[in-house]
Amino acid sequence: MYDKELNEALLFAAKFFIQSDQNPGKPAFLHSIRLSQLAQKMGYDKTIIVSAALHDLIEDTDCTLADIQEMWGERISEIVQSLTVQTKGISKLEAFEDSLLRSVRIGKESLIVRVLDVIDNMNYYELASEEDKKYLQKKWKYLFATAQHEIANEKAFLCFQDKLQSLGCIA
Repeated sequence: MYDKELNEALLFAAKFFIQSDQNPGKPAFLHSIRLSQLAQKMGYDKTIIVSAALHDLIEDTDCTLADIQEMWGERISEIVQSLTVQTKGISKLEAFEDSLLRSVRIGKESLIVRVLDVIDNMNYYELASEEDKKYLQKKWKYLFATAQHEIANEKAFLCFQDKLQSLGCIA
């Protein structure tokens, strides 16, 4: 993938993150940069790299699915929508499980971005409260079982498995 396309995706995301007053203090744009770079480093294609750069836009900004579809097309907008966690009236874990099931329905690309997202967020595990650590472990266990079934041979899954082992979450 050309760096030009990644730059365009990141500039598109930056525009929405700059204008957003949602989740103040959350370094969401830096997370999007790291995620897209991780996807690129692992050799994934344009669809996965761009989706990684845009994955939190609907959840964390005023960006709409139509904005993403207009700029990036149907496939990437489907992936981003499947990665959007919707917590209205349900627990965080139920919302994650719902989003994960949508990722599975959309396909391998969505699930790879989901795993990459969790990999990057795992870097902050030690900063979490004990209650949040219990939630994260449940979330990761569910993701691990799903990803193991769906994308066991993917670089993203293997990296996720290594991170879980290094944190002592799996044997």
